[in-house]
Order: sequence, then structure tokens, then C-alpha cells
Amino acid sequence: MSTKTTVNLTPTMRPDVIGDIESSNGVFVTSNSKIQVHVSTVIKGTTPQLVVDGKVVSATLKKATTGYTLIATNKLSEGTHTIAYKYKTTSGKVGDVSPQLTVTVDMTAPKAPSIAPVIYENANGGINAAKAADGIIVNVSLKGTNAVEGDILNVMLDGVATPYTLKLLDILYGANVTVPKSVIDLVGQGSIPVTASITDAAKNTSPESPATTILINTRVPSAPSSLTVSGASNL
Repeated sequence: MSTKTTVNLTPTMRPDVIGDIESSNGVFVTSNSKIQVHVSTVIKGTTPQLVVDGKVVSATLKKATTGYTLIATNKLSEGTHTIAYKYKTTSGKVGDVSPQLTVTVDMTAPKAPSIAPVIYENANGGINAAKAADGIIVNVSLKGTNAVEGDILNVMLDGVATPYTLKLLDILYGANVTVPKSVIDLVGQGSIPVTASITDAAKNTSPESPATTILINTRVPSAPSSLTVSGASNL
């Protein structure tokens, strides 16, 4: 008497979405609308099928070091989607759907800050060595940018960025970002443009804000090597 083995076609693990994926407050976010999924465990005699928003979709199947990679044929629309997979046997039998992963596709960058950054320490002759010693504070208004808590504000001195993670109060009242002395030293002396941009959780970056120009003069004058007193006479 022969015994027939029943294969359990119900996946127990959710897929891993690979590529340009960021985790923001427990939510997976990407600016790449062409999803790639890695399925690490594959039952012998089956192949995985990609399931998006509850429906099997067309995907390219590639063998990975372990398991398979499924690359969606069609791009996903912006918004939130559920990603999962199913097993399909060579005889055409299809199992239940795996646990789902929720992914938000976001291809829209924040708006640029509309007001040039403000650097109060630039008053009264610019940034000298004493002002630069503990960094300079750059104030950036975020009104109208669509920035949210957790986005990255990039304050740039001549293109050299100082990243800062936004908090709710920053969005409401403006962000004060300390640019360290190391950046000030790196950009050198003279008139330096200061701009700001915003990068969201999906790594979309806004255009730069209007620029403010600061004057950096951190060189300390050298002491004279000799002192000549005019009009002195021998005693």
C-alpha cells in the first residue's frame, strides 16, 4: 500500500523587498516603482509567484544564491501596496498567499524651501574664527515644503551638506541647524553660498532653496616678526 505525501503550499514567511527601500517609522518606503522581491525559502517542485494588492502579477523569475528573486514586469503606481507571493507546483496547483509586506511607493520630492537660509552670526563682518569655533547656526523655514517629521534637511555651504533629521517643531517653527567647524574649514575663505534642500524617506530630494551669501574670514593675522618705532633716538 502506497502513501501519498501532501505538500504544504502555504508560505510562512513574508517576502523581502530589495533595492531602494527605506524603513520610516515601521513603514517601508521606496522611490523605485519597479518592485523586486526575494523569496528565501522555496518548496521543492514549486516556483513562487508575485502577488501585489492581492493579485498575481507578471514578474521575471531569477534564481538567487538562496531562493528566487521576483522582479515585477510593470511599475507600481504611487501609493501604498501589499506585497506577497504564492507557490505554484509544476502540475499547476497554487497555494495560499504568504504573509504580506506593506510598501509605499513615493516618487514625489518635497518642495524646496522658498526662503533663503538665515545666519545671524554673519552680521557684523561675517564669520570670524571665534564665531566658527563651535559651529554656526543656520535657520531654515519649512513653510510650504510638505516636509514631515523624519525627513532630512540638508544645509549646504558651497555644496557641502550638513544633514539634520527634522522634528515636528522644526516643521512648525523652522529648523536651527548647527554647521560644524569642520565644514566651515573645508569650504575655505571668502563669500560662500548657503542653501537648503529636503530629502524624504524614499530618498526623493527637493530642489535647493534660494541662497544666502556669508563671509568667512577665520584666518588669524600673523604677529609681526619685528617692531620698528618711528622717530626713536639713541639715549
